[in-house]
Amino acid sequence: MSKIKKTVSLFLSALLVLQMVLIIAPLQVHAETINELAKYGASANAVIEQTTAYQGFHFPRNHQGGSTASYNVKAGNGTERQAYFKFDLPDPSKVTQADKILLSIKAKTTVTTNPSFTVVGVTYNNWSSDINYQWVVTNSPVPPAGSNLITWTNAAVRYNSSVTDSLLRYETKYGAQATELGTFSPTAADDEYRVDVTNFVKQNKTAGAVSFLVRATEKTQTGASTIYNSFNTDADFSSSLFGSTNKKPALILQKLEGSGPNLPYTILPANVTASADDGNIPQNVVGNNRYYRWSAQNTADQRQWIQLDLGSAKPIGYLGIAFNAGKIRKSFFDILVSNDGITWTPVLVGQESSGTTEEVELVNLSGKNITARYVRYLGNGNSAPNSKDWNSLTAFQIYPPAADGSTNLIPVPYTEPPKPPAKRNTVPGLVDGDGAPYIPYEPNRNPIKTWNIVTDFGAKPDDPNFDNSLIINNAISDPRVLANHEIYFPNGVYHLKSTMSTDALSNFQVKSNVNLRGESEQGTVLLSYFNELNGSSRVIKAFAKKELLISNFTIKSIFGDKLNEMGPDGQPKYAYSTNTNTANPKIGGYGNGIYIDQSGGIGSNKIVVENVTVEHFQRMGIRVSRSQEITIRNSTFKNATDVGAGGAGYGIAVQGDTTKVDHFGEPIDVYFNLVENNKFLGPYLRHGVIVQHFAHNNLITKNYANGTLLDSLDLHGENEYLNEISYNLIENVPKEAIGVGNTGGTPPNTNHSASGPKNYIHHNTLKHNRDGVMVYMGSPDTIIEANEIIGTLDYKMYGGTSGDDGTTNVVQDGVGIKLHNAPGTIVKNNIIRGNTAANYSGILLSHHNGDSNVNMLGAGAGDPENVTITGNTVTGNTYGLRIETGKNIIVKGNTIKDNLIRNLKVDIALAESDLKEAEATLSSLKVTDGTTPLDLSPAFAADKTDYSIANVANRVSSLVINPTPQVNTSVIKVNGTVLTGTNGATVALSAGPNNITIEVTAENGTKKNYQITVVRFGSGSSGSTSGGSSSGGSSSGVTPTPAEGTKNNQSTPLTSEVKTVNGKEVAQAKVDDKVIDAALKNTDIGKLKLAVDSTVKANQMVVTLNNSALQKIATEDKVKSVTIDTKLGSYELPVKQINLQELAAKLGVSKENVNVEITITKNEDAAEKAKSSGQKVLGTVEFTVKVTSTDGKSVELSTFTQFVPRTIKAEGTLNARNLAAVRVEKDGQGSPVYQPVPFTVSGAEATLYSRTNSTYMLLENNITFADVKTHWAKDEIERMANKYIVQGVSKDEFQPDQAVTRAEFAALIARSMGLKPITSSQNKFNDVRSGDWFEGQVYAAAEVGIVSGYDDQTFRPNQKISRQEMAVMIYRAMKFAGFDNKSQVGSNVTFTDENLFENWAKEAISVMANKKIVEGVASGKYDPTATATRAQSSVILSRMLSIVQFNQ
Repeated sequence: MSKIKKTVSLFLSALLVLQMVLIIAPLQVHAETINELAKYGASANAVIEQTTAYQGFHFPRNHQGGSTASYNVKAGNGTERQAYFKFDLPDPSKVTQADKILLSIKAKTTVTTNPSFTVVGVTYNNWSSDINYQWVVTNSPVPPAGSNLITWTNAAVRYNSSVTDSLLRYETKYGAQATELGTFSPTAADDEYRVDVTNFVKQNKTAGAVSFLVRATEKTQTGASTIYNSFNTDADFSSSLFGSTNKKPALILQKLEGSGPNLPYTILPANVTASADDGNIPQNVVGNNRYYRWSAQNTADQRQWIQLDLGSAKPIGYLGIAFNAGKIRKSFFDILVSNDGITWTPVLVGQESSGTTEEVELVNLSGKNITARYVRYLGNGNSAPNSKDWNSLTAFQIYPPAADGSTNLIPVPYTEPPKPPAKRNTVPGLVDGDGAPYIPYEPNRNPIKTWNIVTDFGAKPDDPNFDNSLIINNAISDPRVLANHEIYFPNGVYHLKSTMSTDALSNFQVKSNVNLRGESEQGTVLLSYFNELNGSSRVIKAFAKKELLISNFTIKSIFGDKLNEMGPDGQPKYAYSTNTNTANPKIGGYGNGIYIDQSGGIGSNKIVVENVTVEHFQRMGIRVSRSQEITIRNSTFKNATDVGAGGAGYGIAVQGDTTKVDHFGEPIDVYFNLVENNKFLGPYLRHGVIVQHFAHNNLITKNYANGTLLDSLDLHGENEYLNEISYNLIENVPKEAIGVGNTGGTPPNTNHSASGPKNYIHHNTLKHNRDGVMVYMGSPDTIIEANEIIGTLDYKMYGGTSGDDGTTNVVQDGVGIKLHNAPGTIVKNNIIRGNTAANYSGILLSHHNGDSNVNMLGAGAGDPENVTITGNTVTGNTYGLRIETGKNIIVKGNTIKDNLIRNLKVDIALAESDLKEAEATLSSLKVTDGTTPLDLSPAFAADKTDYSIANVANRVSSLVINPTPQVNTSVIKVNGTVLTGTNGATVALSAGPNNITIEVTAENGTKKNYQITVVRFGSGSSGSTSGGSSSGGSSSGVTPTPAEGTKNNQSTPLTSEVKTVNGKEVAQAKVDDKVIDAALKNTDIGKLKLAVDSTVKANQMVVTLNNSALQKIATEDKVKSVTIDTKLGSYELPVKQINLQELAAKLGVSKENVNVEITITKNEDAAEKAKSSGQKVLGTVEFTVKVTSTDGKSVELSTFTQFVPRTIKAEGTLNARNLAAVRVEKDGQGSPVYQPVPFTVSGAEATLYSRTNSTYMLLENNITFADVKTHWAKDEIERMANKYIVQGVSKDEFQPDQAVTRAEFAALIARSMGLKPITSSQNKFNDVRSGDWFEGQVYAAAEVGIVSGYDDQTFRPNQKISRQEMAVMIYRAMKFAGFDNKSQVGSNVTFTDENLFENWAKEAISVMANKKIVEGVASGKYDPTATATRAQSSVILSRMLSIVQFNQ
C-alpha cells in the first residue's frame, strides 16, 4: 500500500457555459474532502523476539534496550522480530460515525531491496506493555508469572516464517484470529505510512480496543527496519507532506464531509442494470465498497453498458466513477442520458479515465443543465493490451448540481470482506479440512417431469433459418419448469443465432435444479453463431447456479462451416492455428462452451457435465470459475480456434478470482471440482486442463490427452494448492505432460509464478512426451509419486510453436522429471524407462533463471532445495539421474541402471545418499612422452576401448598415461597399479610392441578396460629421418647395409644437391636400383622409405626415381609403396599406381626410358592468400608426380585409383580436434576454395589421404555454435566443423536437432572422403539440377558408388534420410576407403525389428551396429525408417573416420 497523502479539496474556478451539447473533453479528477474525527495513541506496544534466548523477555522500548524508542522489525528463519500495537476505543460512536479509519505508522529503513511490511489485525487484546520490564543487557527483569506483558512466548498471534507450509505460518493462541489488512514500504527517511483498517476496527469496536501486529512481508527480507513506538519523545520530523508530525503510532478516525447538496443520489441495487456481466454483477457499483466490481467484455458488434435508474427525472451535476485496475490502465467510455430508457442522448463522448488511481474520479457534467432519469456508461474497453475489450467499474455515483458550483466527491472505501471461519485443508485432493473424504455430487437422474424442447416449446432443429436461442431461453425461464425437472433435446442441429435479452455474451443460461439432456452426444448439436473475436462469449452460461446435469451434447460454432470462406485478400478468412506465441489472426468461434461462474459473490456448485463434445472455442471449452463441486466427465475437447498466449485454447479451466485474492472459505472459493475420464485431443489445444488462482483440493483423474501444444495438465503458477492429478494417460506432447508453476503474464494480477504447496501428482502414465513432469518457479512441496514415464524415443511430437502444420518440435533435451526451483519436492516410486531420445534424462535437478519476460525478469529463479528422491526406477534411458545443483538433496533407495550413456551425473554433495555409481567410463585419455602429447589412433572417444600409438622413438623409454574418469568416484588401475593423484602413471617401454591396460572400476563394481598398444623403435633408430650431407655429393648416398636380422622398417637416407632453379633453392635427389636394394634391406613389410636430408635449406624437394629404380621395384613383388620423406612432409606412392607400360605409352617411348619425379614444395603464395582471408595456417605443401622420358617428354599424374597418403610437418604439436586438412582448389572466379580431406595426426605431423595431387594445407580452427553449448554432441559437432566436414546453418547456429536430408548426408560423406565435387556423372538424377548446392557432391559420391538413386531415376535430395539408407551409405564409403569386413570377428548385434529391414540394407546395418557406428534405439530395435539429426550425423561420421584406414 502506498503512502496516503493528506487530501486537498479542489474547486472549479468557473462554470462552463450552460448548454445541452456534445462535449469531447478530458476528465478532471477531484480529490476527497476529509475531516479528522478522532486520533488515538497506542495504549500498549512492544516488539516480540523469536530468537530462542529472548523469547520469554518483554521489549516495549526496543528489541534489546537502549533509548532509541524504536522497533527493529525483520524476518529471517528462527530470528523474527514483530511489532505489536494496541489502541483503546473510548467512544464506539465515533467508530460508527467514521467513514475511514487509518493506522498511522512512522518508520524508516536501511534495507535497499524494496522492503515491505504487512499489518495484521489481531482479535485478542488481553495483553499489555510496561517500560519498567524492558529487557536490557545489564539488567534483565523477567515478567512475573501470570503476567500479560507480551513476549514471543505468550503472544496471541505470531508469524513463524521457518514453518515450511506457508498456510500454517500464523501461530495463534487463546482463540485469536489473524487478518492481513495491508502493507507499506518504508524508505531511508523518517516518514509516515497509513494503512486502511476501517473494516477490521468497525467489526471489533465492541471489544473496546483493537490490536495490530506488524511483520516483514517477505520470508527472505532479513534486514531490519525502524518502526517507532509510543515510548519515544514527541520529537517531530519535517516533511513537506505532513508538516510537523511526531513519531508516535496513532489510530486516526476520519469523517468524509461534503457541502450539503453534493452528496450523491441513493441508487437501489434493483435500479442498476447492464448489457452483460462476467459474474461481477452491475449492482456491485452501488455497494459502497470498491472491493467488488462490474465487468463485461465488448464484442465485435456490441459495446457493453451499465446504467443507473434514478426512479424519476432529476437534475444531474456530475458523476463519480471508480475504475477497476485504475492505477495501471485507462478506461475509455461515453456517457448517455435518457428519460424513458429507450431514447438516449450522448452528453460526453471519447472520454478516458486518468489511469493513475483506483479512487472515485470526477466526470464533470456541470453547466450542461441536464435533467434525466437514466444515466448510462457505454464502455469502449481500456488501454491494457491483453484485456483491451474489457469494461470494469467499482463505483458509479450520480450527483445533483451543487449550489456553489463545487464538485466534491464522496470516496468509496475498498474493504476486503471478513472471511468466514473455516478450517484449512491439509490433505491433497477431495478431502475436507477435518480429513474426511468428499463424495462427489451426483445429480438427480430421475426427474419428476421431462419437457421436450421441440414438442413442448417449438424448437426447430436442422433448420438453418430458425433461431433456437429464443426458444431455449423461454423454455428455461418458463415458470412451469420447476426444480427436479429436465429439458430434453432430441437429435438435430440447433442453430443458436441470438443471445439472451439480458446478456449479449450468452446464447442461454441454465436454471438451478433443472437438467439439460440431449438425446445423444454426437447427434444433439448446439451450433452457436458466435464467430468473432471475443473471449467472454459463451454458449451455455451458469452463473450462481446449482444442482443440475448437462449431458449428451456437441457444442460447436459456425466457424467449422466457414473454414473455406475467402477473405478480401483471397485467402481463407478463418483457419486454425498452432502458433502458441501469437493470437490467431483468423480466429472464430465462441469464447467458452460452458461458462460456470459466480454472480454477486455466490459461486455455482453441484453441477455435473458429462458426455459433451466441445470444439470451436477461443478460450476454454468449459470454464469453472469461483465455483465448487463441479464434475466434468466423459467429455471430449478439441479444435480450439486459438492457442496463442493470453488464455486461449484450454480444454477445461478450474480457477479462482483473477485478482489473485485467496477467497478460502467464501462462497466463491474453488474446491472439490472433479475432472475425470475426458479426452483432450491436439494439436489445436494449448492445454488440456489448467488449474489456477488459489483453486485447491480439486481432482484431475483418468483423463486422456494427446498432442496438446503445451503441458496437457497445467498447475498454472497462481497459488493453486493441494490439487491431485492421478491416473491420467498423456502422450505426444512437445513440452512437459504435467507442469507445476508457470512463467509469463502481466503483473500485478495476471502474472504467473509458483504453484502450491502440496500438489499431488501420482499414478499417471506419460508416454512419448518431451518432458514428463516439470516443477519450477519456486513451487513448494509437490509430491510426484508412482508415475510411469516411458517411450520418448525421439522428438517427433507436434511442434506447434512455429505455426506450420506438421512441423517437428526441435526443442530436445527431454526429461522424465525436471526440478528447477522446486523447494520441498518429493519424488518417489516413479518408473522412468526406455526414453532414448537424444540427451534425454530420467530425472534432472538444475538451476532455473526464472521468468524471461521483461516485466517479470528473473522472477522464480533458483535452485532445487530440500528435495527427496526415493524408490524410483530409472532404466534404459539416454541418461539416468543428473543433479547439476541444489541444496539439501536426499537420494536413497532408487534403482538407476542400464541407461545408455550414463546412469549418474551428480555435481554437488548430497545431504543423504546411497548412490553407488555404475559408470566405469573414461571422459578423457591423454598420453605424453613426458613433455610432448602423443595422439591416440583412433582419437579418444568414451565408447572406444582399443587404441594404438605407432613409431615411438627409441629415445622415449617411458610414457605418462593420464586417464580421467567420467565419475570421480571410479578407481583406475594402469597395468594393475591403482592411479592416485592427478599426475598420471608412468609406464616403462620395451623395444617393439607394448600393451598398456587401463582398468576403470565403478562404485558398484562394474569394470571396463581400455587398451593402448605402443610400438617403440629398437636401438640404433631414432624414429625420425637420418642425416646426410647438406649439399652436393654422390647421386645415391646409400648408408651401410644393416646386419642380417636387423630390419626395422625405417627410412633409407638420401643425399641431395641444392640448386637454384628460377631463383629458388631446390634440393634434388636421385634414386637408382642400389638405393632400392638398400631400402629393401630396411623393411619386411614391403614399404620402402627414402628420406631426404632434413637439414637441407630449401623449400622444394625433387626426388627422381630413375628407370633402374623403377625396374627394380617392378621386379620385387613384395614392394607395396615408395615413400619420399622430407623436412616439409612426405609422399607415399603406391606401386600399383606405377604401371611402366601404360606410362611409357602415354609418353610414346619404351618403358626402359621412363623415370618418375616426385616434387614436394612449400607453397607460400597459397599460405599468404589463406592468411589474408583470416585463416590460421599451420602448413602448406604442394605435391606433384611427373612421369618423364629421357628425351624430355613428361606427363603429370594428378589423379589415382586409390587413396595416396602424404604428410605435412608443422612446427609444433598438432591438435587434431581443432585441425582441418584441406585441398586448395579454385572456383569459377579464380578464388581459392578449401575442400576437406581425411587425415590423422601424430605429434607435429598430419597424414592426409587423397586421390588427387594438388596443394594441401593445414588450418587451425576453433568453430563453435551458440545452440550446441550444452548439447550432448557438442564435442563431435565442433570437431567435425573444425574439419570443414559439417557446417552451421549460420555463423552462430548449427540446429543440431534438425533432421538431415539425403542430399545433406551425401554431401557430408563426400566431404568426409575428401571427394572432389564433379558436375558430370554417369549417374544422372532427374531431380538434381545444375546449380543445386549439393550437385557436385552428390555426383562425386554417386560416381564412386557411395550413393545411388531410385528406380525412377530420382535421387530425392530433400527427402529425410532414413537410418537404413544412412547405414548403407556409410558402409559403401568405408569399403571405398578400404574397409574389409571379412577380417572382423565376434558376435553380431541383432535387433527385434529385423523383419522391417530392406534386403539391400541388412548387411550394412549389421556391420554398422557391430562397429558401433550406427546403433539401435531402444527395446532391442533398430528402427530402420526413422530419421537422423544433424548432431547424430556428425557423431556417426566421426565414428566412421576413426575406423577406416584409407588403404584402398
